[in-house]
Amino acid sequence: MFRVGISAEAEEQVYRVTTRHEIGHIVEDYRRRKPVHSLPSSGGRHNPFDPQPAPDNSAPVVPPEIYKQRDESLTKDSEAQCHVWTELLTSMFDLLGELSDADLRALLPLVFPSLQSLTAHATHPHLRQLIAQLFARLGAIYGFSPVL
Repeated sequence: MFRVGISAEAEEQVYRVTTRHEIGHIVEDYRRRKPVHSLPSSGGRHNPFDPQPAPDNSAPVVPPEIYKQRDESLTKDSEAQCHVWTELLTSMFDLLGELSDADLRALLPLVFPSLQSLTAHATHPHLRQLIAQLFARLGAIYGFSPVL
């Protein structure tokens, strides 16, 4: 058996046995460095299961009309965000519709996970229609649906 390029000294270093003394030094070094990297003590934390929470006098009292305005604002923001996403997805489906069958096949692995999620969670009727059209086209491309 040939051993090319490996000296006896290098082979000894690979198969060196660690002694108890060396293990003791490693453990001692670990114990010395452990407190530096440990989590902070939990002395100043509040118990979340305490039945009487500590009074927080620093928070100002907010009138009910402010809460109502905040809820309305959040609702409007949410509706605007849904509208923007719907427009973005409509544009994406338009671009996918313009692709040739070969290009759509090439991009399908990239868009399929998102298409699955949209199929499960789309609530907008126009998006559902676009998804159905894309599925019909994919069925025609792969030959398990009648030709469009």
